[in-house]
Formats: sequence, structure tokens, C-alpha cells
Amino acid sequence: MKKDKLIKIMLSLVLVLFLVISIIFPIFNLFIKAFQGKNGNYIGLKNFAEYFSNPVTASSLTNSLKVSITVTILTIILAFLFSYGINRSNLRGKSLLKGIALLPLFSPTMTHGIALIYLFGRQGIITKAFDLSISIYGFWGIVFAETIFIFPVLFFMLVLAFDSEDYRKYEMAEIMGICRLKQFFTITIPNIKYTLITCFFSGFTLSFTDFGAPKVVGGNYNVLATDIFKQVIGQQNFSMGSAVGILLIIPAFIAFVFDIVIKSKSSKIDSKSTKYIIKENKARDIFFKLFNYILSLIIVSFFGIVILASLVKTWPYDMTLSFKSYNFTIMGESIWRIFGNSILVSVFSAILGTFLCFLTAYMIEREKDYIVVRKIGYFLSILPNALPGLTIGLAYIFFFNSKDNILNFLYGSFGIIILANIVHFFATPFLAITARLKTLDSEYETISNIMGVPWYRTIFKVIIPLSIDSILESFSYYFINSMITISAVIFLYTTKTRLISVMMISKNDAGDIGAAAAISVMIILVNIFFKVVFDLSMKYIRNRIYNKKRKDSIKKEKQGENLLLTGKEVLEILNKTSQKTGVKYWLEFGTLLGKIRENNFIGHDINFDIGIMKEELIPKFIIDIESEGFKRISSLSLKNEGLKNIKYEYKGIEIEIFLFDREDDKVVCYLEDKNGIISAYKLSNSTLKEIKFMGIDTYIPRNSLKRLLEIYGKNFNISDPNWKEEMSPSRYISEKIKDI
Repeated sequence: MKKDKLIKIMLSLVLVLFLVISIIFPIFNLFIKAFQGKNGNYIGLKNFAEYFSNPVTASSLTNSLKVSITVTILTIILAFLFSYGINRSNLRGKSLLKGIALLPLFSPTMTHGIALIYLFGRQGIITKAFDLSISIYGFWGIVFAETIFIFPVLFFMLVLAFDSEDYRKYEMAEIMGICRLKQFFTITIPNIKYTLITCFFSGFTLSFTDFGAPKVVGGNYNVLATDIFKQVIGQQNFSMGSAVGILLIIPAFIAFVFDIVIKSKSSKIDSKSTKYIIKENKARDIFFKLFNYILSLIIVSFFGIVILASLVKTWPYDMTLSFKSYNFTIMGESIWRIFGNSILVSVFSAILGTFLCFLTAYMIEREKDYIVVRKIGYFLSILPNALPGLTIGLAYIFFFNSKDNILNFLYGSFGIIILANIVHFFATPFLAITARLKTLDSEYETISNIMGVPWYRTIFKVIIPLSIDSILESFSYYFINSMITISAVIFLYTTKTRLISVMMISKNDAGDIGAAAAISVMIILVNIFFKVVFDLSMKYIRNRIYNKKRKDSIKKEKQGENLLLTGKEVLEILNKTSQKTGVKYWLEFGTLLGKIRENNFIGHDINFDIGIMKEELIPKFIIDIESEGFKRISSLSLKNEGLKNIKYEYKGIEIEIFLFDREDDKVVCYLEDKNGIISAYKLSNSTLKEIKFMGIDTYIPRNSLKRLLEIYGKNFNISDPNWKEEMSPSRYISEKIKDI
């Protein structure tokens, strides 16, 4: 017991140490660097003063704020209307519309900028077709590209919010004669107000810290994200880059804090909520049919034009189909080899990231001790939500490149890129797994501890199977985001560790937009293929689990029917043998619980649990019941103490006889679980009283309620659907004597 606690506290400390080393130390180094000159000497706020004294660079902050606020407001409006149309109108093809809305999640943000160039650039297909003169570089180019980028995130949040609304409120409003418009402003908006606020902060952070779109279509319109890139890569001014990195963190961190506060105030879904009923309204349906399908067409056109551009020889002069854009090298290295690097990094990021997220979430959520360590761990686990990818990448340069750092060996390897991905995307999978662990019964570990089952076996046998959905979803999240990320790894790759997403920048800077489009298509196809295979696998796993549960349920139903049919025979044999031999028996454990609570057998314990005082048992009792057809399955004998437990089978029904020993005012019996662990349990002694069960006279302890309280705890009278059969007969064993 003490050893297990020590292992758990050590493991928790190791996980917290990992988060400190991979998050706090690098960010701390970044802060130090921001107050140093190029030679490493302390210069105070000089870097910040120099940055703001230059009108060109100073405008980057206001430009970033303008872009982020505009993008966020525009995207909230679009996502709100689109999700409202999905949830509140009679549209055909809702599944298809949802799928199209989520498409931008599978591509790097640069993709949307490239699509804008091919649609509205000087040689753009729409520009040429309608003879337009449009400049998509600058403010509006960034706004449109980032709107497509963050649209699926906000849409997903809003569609879930609409799904969780309780229709009963609308029914009451209709009964009271409240018009639809007033219902919208007095019911709908208040119900989703916290989601809307969360959408604003999430959208703002994503837009403010985005690097891909400004890099492609930003032109001369400077923003903080591209300023960091220029300072570090272009001018090799790491100190100034650090100062800009801190400026990038501040608004993101403020949004992060506000988001936490808002989420803490948001209401939980009522389990009694009823699903919204969509009523007939032709005008509404026509509006949302036009809006949703036009917006979906725009999203599809962004992806379609990129695919088309990657498949022609020279846009727009030679539109002959060709795979030329997919067959090139970068400094002598095949694009397909670089593509393999990205898949390798994504797979390892997903495996290690999911493992660390689950382990951290388990130690923080399921353990009840070392509260301070757990609170620190929780804060560090969600902190990456406040850290832009560019900032993480830059901080890792300073921290891991130091020769005094024992982790210096990671610098320049795939290891540092994988670590950056793990940290960058850590918060979302961690919160998803934590949310799932919160829904699991809090007593699984307690039962396992009482029954002597090692805690790690409980994790593998119980916790992981029950959390498999969130674990696999976390793996998917890590893989897809690791494939498309640019900002977190742009500063970390070397000539030996090039990644496909980063090479989009190289090709774009070289003017080879066709190759950049081809890279984007490769990433999109891999992510979509992965998602399809993943979803099919999840569906298969869920079906297997459902079918297994269904088979178990049918099996139990048949066992229950058999028990009702032949249970009377069992009691009659026991009564007959008891009268002949003078050996008294009584109903015990699950059978006693069934009699007291439901006057029947309980679903998880379809057998007979019988108690007999060992001092009263005589060989004739055993001989007689076996001659009546009781077939012995197994028995439990202890060295120097003799027989303690016998299991029988009669016409498909299991009968377990517990032999009790007296110990002062208590009685003691022994139990062997499925893992072969033998435990002794002490219960209050009692005389017997006669009752009827299944129409047959039988016996139960006179202190049955006290007995059940000792065995199952204060909630023994409440049916629990999570009670697993393998944990029978006791969920709340009051006192464990010893393990043998």
C-alpha cells in the first residue's frame, strides 16, 4: 500500500517535472533573452523600446489586433448562422455539410492563402474570368484566409452548444405565446452566451498567433507572427525576436485566462433535456439552404482550386494535367522522403503525446492525495493553450541549444520537433481525457485496492477500456495537427529533419506556388485518409463493444430466466437437506441484497450466495445436496484451517456456499476472486429469521440491513448500472482482514 502510494507520488512528480522542463524552463529562457542584447548582456527594456519606436514594427501589434478582431467577429457570424442552419432548419445533406465545414482542419493555414492567390490573384481563375482588379495581399487577404482557417473550430463549438439546448424551454415559451424572434433573444442567445464568448477568445487567439496566412498573403502588411520570423530567420536578431515573442504571448494569455473564467461559469447539460424539434418554416429553410450551401461551395472551391493548381504544368499558361509539381527535390532531398519524415514525426507525436496526456490526466483526476502537486500539474497541462506555436519553437531554440543543458542532444533532431508538438497540442487532449475520466465511477480504484488488485492493472483492465474513445480521439488530434503545423516547428528543423508542412514556406518564398499547392494536397489527402480509417476503426470498435455487451446482456437474461425457473428447486433442495441434517443456511451477499432491495435477484449477480456456520456443517449435508444434483465446480481450502468456500452448479445456476467462522461478535468468511487473490472479510454476527423468497421459506440474517450496510455501504439500496460482475460480491467491503 505504502509502496503504491510512493510510486504514484513519484510518477506524478516526474510528470510535473516533465511539464516544467518542457514548458516553464524554455519560456523562462525566452523572457531572459528578451532583456538581453545581441551579445547576451542585460539591456532592460531596450528591445521593447526599439521595437515600438520603429513605426513599421510598432504597427505590427495594432495590425495583429485589427486582423484578429475582424476575423473573429466575421467567423462567429458565419459559424453561428451555419450551425444554426444545421440544427434549426430542415436541410438535406446535413452530414455532408458538417463534413465540408470541418475540411479546413485537415490543411495547413497556408493552404487558404494559396487558394486565395489562385482564385483572386493576378492570374486567379475568378480574376481572369470576370476581368477583375483585386488585391488579395494585405489586411483583407489575411482576414479571408484566417476566416476559413478558424471557421471549423467555432462551428464545432456552436453546433455542440445548439445540440445541448433544452427544447422544454421553447415549449413553455410557445404556450405563453412568446414570438419566435423574442424566443431567439431570450432563450437561444442566453443559452449559448458562454459558448459565444469562448468562441471569441478561441478565435482571437488562433488568428492572433497564426503564421501561415500572413506569410502567404500578408504582403507588406506586418503582423507580430511574421515579425518574429523576420527577426529570427531574416535578421538573426534573436533578442528582438524574443521580445516580439513575449508580445505575442500577452494577448493570447489574457484570452486564455478569460476563457477559463467563462468556462467555470458555463452551465452543465441537464440529463433530462429534450432534443429540439424542428418545425415547418419554408422561409427559414430557403434562407439557410442558400446560406449553408453557398458557404460550403466556397470552402470546397478553396480546396478544389488548390488540387487543380497542383495538377497542371504551368498555371495559367499551360493547363495540361501533370504530376510535375509532385516530383521535385529540396536541396537534393526527395519531397517524398521529407513527406515520410512528417508522417514519422506525427505518429510518434501522437503516440507519446496521447500516452503522456492520459497518464497526466489520470494522476490529476483519479488520485485524491498530494493535492498541491495535482493542482500544479493541472495548470501546467492547460498552459500550452496560452502559448503560440512560434513562441514555443523560439523558446526551444534558446533552451535546448545551450551547451550547459544536459538535454542539448535533442537539438537538431526529430526529438525536439516531437517534443514541441507534444507540448503545443497538449492541453486539448488532456482536457478531453480528463473530462472522460470525470464520468467514470470514482470507486473503481477503491474496489481494486480493497480486493488487492494492483492499481496499474485497474488502469489497463478497467480505466483504459472505458476511456478508449477519448484516448483514440486524442491520438487522432495529435496526428492531424502534427501534420499541418508550421509555427511550432519553423525554427526547429535542420537539413536532416525537414518536414513537409515547413517546405510549403520554402516553395512559396521561391515563387513555386504549384509545388506549395502540391505539398498542401499531400497533407490534406493523408489527413483525410487517416481520419476515414480512424472513424471506420472507431465504428468497428464501438460495434464490437456493443455486440459484446448485447451478447452478455442476452446471456444474463437467459441466466435470469433459468434462475427464476429453477431457483425454487435450489431452495427446496437446501430446505430439504437442512431439515434432514439440522444444518441451517441463510441468503448472503448478492442474493440477500436482491431479496431486501428488489425481492428478486439483482442483474449483476445471477447466482445463489449461501452462508453456513462452519461449526454446524456436517459431511451429510454436502453428500445430500450433491446427491440431489449439485455439481461441485471448485472449493477453497486454507492450510491448517480447512474448507472455507464451495461452489456448485445446478442446471446452469451457480450456488456459492460461504463457510463462516466466529470471531468474538463477528463472523468471518473467505473469498477468492478471478485473479486468484484470497481475502477474508469480517461481518457482524446475527441470529436468523424466516422469510419467503420466490414463494419458498428460507432464512436471512435478522440484522440484514446492518449486514448490507457493512458489505455495500450506505447506498446499497440504490441500483448501480456500473456495478461490474467481476467485482462481485462486494463493492464497499467494510473491512479487509488479510490477503493470502
